[in-house]
Amino acid sequence: MKRFEELAERMGYAKRNIIFPKSNDIIEFFPDKSYKISDKVSLRNIMVDGLGVGDIGNVVLRDRQTMASDGIVIVVVPIEAQSGKVTAEPDIISRGFVYIKESGELLGEAKKVVLDSLHLKSGRIHDWGYVRKQIEGNLEEFLYKETHRRPLILGVIIEV
Repeated sequence: MKRFEELAERMGYAKRNIIFPKSNDIIEFFPDKSYKISDKVSLRNIMVDGLGVGDIGNVVLRDRQTMASDGIVIVVVPIEAQSGKVTAEPDIISRGFVYIKESGELLGEAKKVVLDSLHLKSGRIHDWGYVRKQIEGNLEEFLYKETHRRPLILGVIIEV
């Protein structure tokens, strides 16, 4: 708005004639070059996402805000389908959260949290959704305690 004012002054408008309407104001101009704010228009934001218009949900917007401010952590856990045992070390991928090469100790502890989350459920696991939520919740708590940040955490369980 300040730049708009400077531009108008450079174009020869007197400072007293420069107006700053709100985005919902209706301005009525008259032949004598006077004006008035005559009414207001009801407005709402419409989100545009690729080919979709207005169909972006609150959850999508919240997740995008989280990723923009705190990053994302993806945890991939390979589990044997028959026995429910972890077949390899969990893989933790971080984007916009911490630099992996400089955060080896933190990510090593995070892997322990993931493995401990799996041990909380004894016997044959039937509800992978529940296990994934346990991993995500425990990891969120751990990472917040260590970094005071809350990245978006996505747990991925791969049955092999």
